[in-house]
Amino acid sequence: MTAATQAAPLSAHRIFLTEAGEPPILPDGLNVLLRRRWEFQHESGLDEGHIHSDPLIAFPLPVYSRERWSGLTSMMWCPLAWLPAPLSGPRGGVPLTPTAATRVWAASTVLALGMSGMYSPDLGFEDISHTFGFDVGDPSTAHRLMLWQAGGSDHLFDEVAASVRNRLLSESNPAAAASLLKLLPLQQQVIADSLSASLKASKNTVVALPGYLTVAMDLLGDYRAVDPYQVGDILLGMIAEVTGPPGSRVTGSEADEVAAEALLDFQQSLEQIAAGIPVGAA
Repeated sequence: MTAATQAAPLSAHRIFLTEAGEPPILPDGLNVLLRRRWEFQHESGLDEGHIHSDPLIAFPLPVYSRERWSGLTSMMWCPLAWLPAPLSGPRGGVPLTPTAATRVWAASTVLALGMSGMYSPDLGFEDISHTFGFDVGDPSTAHRLMLWQAGGSDHLFDEVAASVRNRLLSESNPAAAASLLKLLPLQQQVIADSLSASLKASKNTVVALPGYLTVAMDLLGDYRAVDPYQVGDILLGMIAEVTGPPGSRVTGSEADEVAAEALLDFQQSLEQIAAGIPVGAA
């Protein structure tokens, strides 16, 4: 048997972010979400503010800043780079504190990817470049993609966008996505327990704290606190304490003392979430 006959045919899907056999919902803890968020940020070229992690969703989602993908052209083999509105971000943008609408948007996007066949638990994401016959690694194609990203017209990429839009929106089902919200509190308990353990294991928690607080906003911000607050309100206060106002001159031991106090408050909040009780309850 020759090498040519032994070679497997080019797959129309690629394993990316998730493991083979993994469903797109209910990820296994914080470390998985963090690792995938960092991988996606590296591969996509998007900044932190245009990536959303969700406790119900197994991989991060891009939040488009405009109608078309603004990340690296090398990522445009993946359906995540071709999401149509309203799947490309929640209406009005992602709020500082997640809402039910934010969760429904994320779940709707992922369920549509699955129902359309653009995400397969066994095979990963559909390779859009294979489906439509273009090579994101080719310099001339990358240049065409950049022009199209900037608002230009290209018969091939216009066709790709229209096809992906039709496939995804025909499978979009916000009602089914909303039904997943009943799983959110329990999943947030799992995430909080994992985040607490990761924080305790960190060798430099004071330095890492702002990053942990930012991730916690996405994952836990809509968890309940003592009325009339949510956890997001508490986290925003902690972030303000740690980062200080613009031009702040709080440094050295004073900054360390502020961070240490915020860290203690954060750990207590995580323990309450993990226990399934409102944050701030006596």
